[in-house]
Amino acid sequence: MHETRHVQHPITSGYISIIADDHQLPAFWAHPQVRDEFPALVLIHESWGLTPHIRACVRRLAETGFYVIAPDLYDGQIATTAEEAAALAAQLGEAGVPRIGAALGVLEHHIHSNGKVGVVGWQMGGEIAFHMTIYRPDIRAAVIFYARPDQYLTMMRAEETPMLCLYGDSDPDIPMERLEQMRSMLAASPGKGEVVIYPQTSTGFFNETLPAYNAERATDAWNRMLEFLIKYLEPPRRTKLDAM
Repeated sequence: MHETRHVQHPITSGYISIIADDHQLPAFWAHPQVRDEFPALVLIHESWGLTPHIRACVRRLAETGFYVIAPDLYDGQIATTAEEAAALAAQLGEAGVPRIGAALGVLEHHIHSNGKVGVVGWQMGGEIAFHMTIYRPDIRAAVIFYARPDQYLTMMRAEETPMLCLYGDSDPDIPMERLEQMRSMLAASPGKGEVVIYPQTSTGFFNETLPAYNAERATDAWNRMLEFLIKYLEPPRRTKLDAM
């Protein structure tokens, strides 16, 4: 997992359950041990499921000063092939949106939340994040990795949530023309979204368990994400002396 320039908090992590439309939804949760108010993040996994990679991201973001939850949209199932991932995503259908909404509700009302909530989504999870930012103006920041923007393009010019979108230029399902269109629309939006396009980079570059993983791009994306989330969600400042 990627190195961070930020001082880290000791954390607590583990599994919890969320009630979402009368459904007991498992989730992985992590937060700083210190008693303080922190911004909250919902992480939305890609079509592979709630993998060890996503759980590692939950813990790393908690270490930098966030209350983080990653709902298991597949109820414990993890894909091992691209075909299984596609089948699980199709089986989930539209149910992902209300489940992520339930996770946002848990964090917004948590006693240690500072009231600022953001979302981070990868691929399938990024598409859900697009949806949430359009219909939930209370979301303060969104980071989206290589999600198809097509069905949301016409609404992006009015997007109020600050967004950081991270893509490779080598995904045949997301042509450069589409990415440039999205970049133009988000730059002109009230939220002033940013689209970063890494050259000679494929979808999946952030996930070290996939063949497309690119350590240099992943480290850059991680640092961009942290700076962006800190800017808009404002976790408590912590000096190196505080950590000693």
